[in-house]
Amino acid sequence: VVIYAVCLGVEIHHTSMSRSEPTWAWTLETAFCAFFSVDLLIRICMERKRFFTGSRRWWNLVDSVSLSLLLIALAERSRTLGNFVAMQRVGRLLRLPRCFAKWAQLQELRIMLGCMAESFKVMVWLVLLVIIFIYFYSLLLTELIWETCPNEKTAEVCKKFGDLLSSQMTLYQIMYSGLLWGDLWEELRVMDWYIQIIFLSYVVFALMVLVNTITSFICSLQSTVSKKERDVLIANEMDYNERLVRQLYTIFQDFDQNGNGAISWAEFQLALEDERMLAFLNALELDMSDAVKVFQILASEKTGSIEESNFLLGCLRLRGGATTVDMVAMQMEQEWMHSALLQMKTLMHRAIGDLATVQQTVERKSLWGESDSRFAQQSNFNRQASAIARQGTQGRRQESKQSSVSSSSDEPIHTYERTNLKTFERAMTLEQLKIISQKLDRWCRGWTDAFTGAVVSVAKVNLHQFSYHHSLPRTAPPDGVLLQWPASLVKDLPDVGSTVFQTCPHMKLPRASGKVISAETANENGMNMLTLCVQLVQGQFRGNEEEEVSIGDFELPAREMTVTARNSISYKELLSSEACSPVWYCSHWWGEPVRDFVNCCQEHANVRRLGDQGSYWVCGYANRQHELDQEIAEDVMQTSFFAALKASRGLLLILDEDATPFSRIWCDYEVYSAVMNPNMELDLVISLNMHGRQEAKIITRNLVPGESAVAKLAREQDFPIFLLDRGLQVCLEKGNSTMERDKISIFQAIAQSKELESARGKEQLQRNLARANQTLHSTLAILAWPQAMNKNLLPKNAKGLHAGKLNVCDALLNDTFRESLDLSLAHYDESCADSAVKALAESLPPCLVNLKLSFEGCVRLTDVSLQALAARIGQMKLQKLHLDFIGCKNLSDAGLRLLAAALQKSTLVELELHLAGCVRVHSQGISQLRENLPASLRSFKGSFKGTEVNRNFQNLIDFQEFKAKTLSSTFTA
Repeated sequence: VVIYAVCLGVEIHHTSMSRSEPTWAWTLETAFCAFFSVDLLIRICMERKRFFTGSRRWWNLVDSVSLSLLLIALAERSRTLGNFVAMQRVGRLLRLPRCFAKWAQLQELRIMLGCMAESFKVMVWLVLLVIIFIYFYSLLLTELIWETCPNEKTAEVCKKFGDLLSSQMTLYQIMYSGLLWGDLWEELRVMDWYIQIIFLSYVVFALMVLVNTITSFICSLQSTVSKKERDVLIANEMDYNERLVRQLYTIFQDFDQNGNGAISWAEFQLALEDERMLAFLNALELDMSDAVKVFQILASEKTGSIEESNFLLGCLRLRGGATTVDMVAMQMEQEWMHSALLQMKTLMHRAIGDLATVQQTVERKSLWGESDSRFAQQSNFNRQASAIARQGTQGRRQESKQSSVSSSSDEPIHTYERTNLKTFERAMTLEQLKIISQKLDRWCRGWTDAFTGAVVSVAKVNLHQFSYHHSLPRTAPPDGVLLQWPASLVKDLPDVGSTVFQTCPHMKLPRASGKVISAETANENGMNMLTLCVQLVQGQFRGNEEEEVSIGDFELPAREMTVTARNSISYKELLSSEACSPVWYCSHWWGEPVRDFVNCCQEHANVRRLGDQGSYWVCGYANRQHELDQEIAEDVMQTSFFAALKASRGLLLILDEDATPFSRIWCDYEVYSAVMNPNMELDLVISLNMHGRQEAKIITRNLVPGESAVAKLAREQDFPIFLLDRGLQVCLEKGNSTMERDKISIFQAIAQSKELESARGKEQLQRNLARANQTLHSTLAILAWPQAMNKNLLPKNAKGLHAGKLNVCDALLNDTFRESLDLSLAHYDESCADSAVKALAESLPPCLVNLKLSFEGCVRLTDVSLQALAARIGQMKLQKLHLDFIGCKNLSDAGLRLLAAALQKSTLVELELHLAGCVRVHSQGISQLRENLPASLRSFKGSFKGTEVNRNFQNLIDFQEFKAKTLSSTFTA
């Protein structure tokens, strides 16, 4: 098009100068017509329907019409029609600025074109406004001036305003500097004054108001277009980053041979052996020349493999050269390291000085004997005593300072408001739990344990003590708790303001205490009753107890007392009146320190990425403790606990170092509900004292979203395995309960029958208890297996109890109800040996349908492991099998043949086998596997990169096609 436009310009210039067409003009037109025809035909063939319906359909229509007219002009040798068509085709040059505007270097051109496009939208209205304005003044001036014409003194004015069209053209020229209005003013001065005023008003309004308004409006469009340009650039950059992230995610999936969400060193090496992958990475400006260094940069320190998030973020940062931010960050890190080294140097000098002092003391002791030793001990004791005294003084000063600060900045967080929230809607957010933990320091001053009488530290305050001193008094009705006795038990009414407390022989403090607000006697249901309204101070009053209630100078029996707490609230309602549905149900015991409990929830929220708005249902905060008869029914299915458990997505079991929740019947039932529901998550967490500070350790039944199986193993390797051992010894029927009726109702819920004494009820209860215990034990055994193997706690023989060994083998083997098993022992290269795999194979539950095992990176495994697995697989009726042996270099064709023989007799429907990096596996072994695939198989996926085959298969058809190629090549040989 550009060449055609240049040639057309040369032709027109030559014709206008010589007054005749050049001889080469018609030939050139014919050549261009042929070229444009071929171009149009190619586009029609390539685009097909999109030629008429695509985004360029209007340009295609213009090209088609112009080419048709050009062909007609050539056929008729019509110069006029040819010139029209030529001008139309040259009009395509208007597309060039649009194409150039896409270049990032032509931002100014893009802004200018944008301004023109934006101004064109309102140009119609501007033109209409100008036309109306000019038309109005042309009517006035023409009507006033034409009667005075012709006149020699105003000849020019008569010429310009003698008719309507001339007046309109004149006013248009004045507005846009086509005519100077001063040239007409000299003649207008001899006319009437009102004509002069009308003319001047037009000049003033047109030149000073209308033109400047239009100009300023168009200029304002530039800022708007510039802002849109920035938005477009930001959007383009975001789109580019999204495309890049998608490409990197695709690369990650190609690297991850077994799809476990992490890239091991073996997988990384195998991927970089592919030249196409290297070329693709180089195209993304990722230098993989030093594979070891790149892997070390991207790999996680805990897992030793590359997680998905680390890969994406690391590759984005590795692209191109170092930025200014990277250089500044490195400089800051170097400065920090320099400062740390200086501090270490100072500490080393002090340590050397202390060692010299110790050496002198030892030498002095050897010289002067025992007396000098006693003197040195006494001096050391004096120094320590003075240091402790100084620390105590500083601690008291700091405590008083914190106390004054906290009291000055104290904000009320409690608002007494009884809501209509259902009990399961009273979950606590992590933010609210953290508020309790932060405020506990101030609330618990002077607290003592109600049972022992010992002073309670803030770190050891548990939910019993928190409820006794804090939550129960605050959630009691503000109008007071009503205590009633038969009036015959008292002679006089107690005084208002008297102290009331209920004593318990097993408690150092009163069970409950308060002050009398009012006292009266009244007849209720034909009985004269004494009614006390008491403001609760501590604890909770309970009737039907063999205890005494002291009121001033006399005592009343608690067994005849009736307690009524109308309009009480839950502690959750004190903190917030908004509904909060539970995401996680907290199963725990009330002896757990409150701060440890909050620390566990906080770590759980970090692992699960819930944030401060993650919701946890806690019975002590959700239930209205003064109205528990309305929260807890005889039927477990009707209790608030069951409603909250049903509404939750998962169960969070919070353990202490004694694993106390396992001995509580309510906790056991909650765990039973979780393990029996495959759609419910189960997480276990404990807060431990690690090097003087509390750290929470968490273990999960399933993978956390965004976490690989390798990262899960690394996270759980420090979880106390003795707690899982305690869980392996749990029997639900042996759980303790505060009230016997709770245990009976729980057994009724497990048996799904209220007739526990009947033969059918007993049989159903025993069957469901056995299934629940087996499922619980096998779940804990699967969680404990990697650590048990790593710490050499697995018995050499899977069957039977062994002293000093975990009973995980029997716990897993005895689960006759388990149908699915997913276990990863990846990267346990030191502890995962053939004996461990053999123990696992012998312990596989007999009724499995779905089996998934991962031994990635376990280099000590040999064909003995495959033999043990093959022997066990042949005894089961599996439908889905997933085996991962990536990087297991000692596996060979012999073991693969044993596995293939076992698979041939199976009823598998889905098979996934990963042997990438197994260098001793050859095509013969894979051919044996291919020939022995079960007839029932419908899905197959395998990775064999790094073997002699050196390729992966995504489906069964690919594997079968590869089979045909292999057989034909063998026959040819």
